[in-house]
Amino acid sequence: MLRKCIQKLHFIKQTSRDRKRFKVRIAELEKAEGSYSLNRNDRSEKIIVSLTSFPARFESLHLVIKSILCQTLKPDRLILYLDDIVLPEMLPESLTVLKKYGLEIEYRPCNIKPHKKYYYAMKEHPESIVVTIDDDIMYPNDLISSLYECHKKFENCIVATRSHRILFDADGKLRKYNDWKWTDENTYEPSMKLVATGCGGVLYPPHCMSDTLFNLELIQKLSLYADDLWLKVMQVLVHTPVVNCNQDIRKKRVVVDGSQEKSLNASNVHENMNDIYMRNLMKYFNLTEDNFEE
Repeated sequence: MLRKCIQKLHFIKQTSRDRKRFKVRIAELEKAEGSYSLNRNDRSEKIIVSLTSFPARFESLHLVIKSILCQTLKPDRLILYLDDIVLPEMLPESLTVLKKYGLEIEYRPCNIKPHKKYYYAMKEHPESIVVTIDDDIMYPNDLISSLYECHKKFENCIVATRSHRILFDADGKLRKYNDWKWTDENTYEPSMKLVATGCGGVLYPPHCMSDTLFNLELIQKLSLYADDLWLKVMQVLVHTPVVNCNQDIRKKRVVVDGSQEKSLNASNVHENMNDIYMRNLMKYFNLTEDNFEE
């Protein structure tokens, strides 16, 4: 009983702290309106920030977009990809008004769930750096600069702000997803065993994955709800490692209040669906522990 009371008090304290950070970050974003913009200067590497969303999050989505518009290193484009069944009138003015600062809202066919976050940006702009973000996070102002600084050091790597380490048993059998080393924040060297998790923001250099990446039939068959795992396997097929950037970035991001209630995390992790997705992916592509060696 005492233990449960302590846990409840800790949860209340944490929730109160998170809500305070949430309010502070909103105030910061409103004050920063004068800095909302995208890059307007020529540079050799174009940076596209790409994300997707769905109606339940439209009302708060402007907070996420504003956190990208006031980055210290400005992206060249900021594209929100939506399903083509979404009508323009379904979008709140708080979101559409941000088009004057450079936000692009694009509609694409085929409901490919979270894969829409990266799919069209990478397919339509193959020579650009693509930074994917989630639609329920207010990111710190130095997200892109931190990712890009690490990219310059490790040009052929996926750069993550948050990653999990894949673990295998002594006999080479893949361990369950919930038994992997979550949030492996102490590793700053490239590794084939690291899986970039999309919520923190991920930088993908051009041509870093297999062309199978765009096979819609396989996406829908093998990993429709687990984009992180699909992306990881596409990296493994061409032996592209993942590296973590400055972990202060991960600690400074702020979750949009209430947005996690609609997350895929509950079904993917707590119902162990990720184990099924990963097992199917490894079987289909004939992958073993050897494919994840450095």
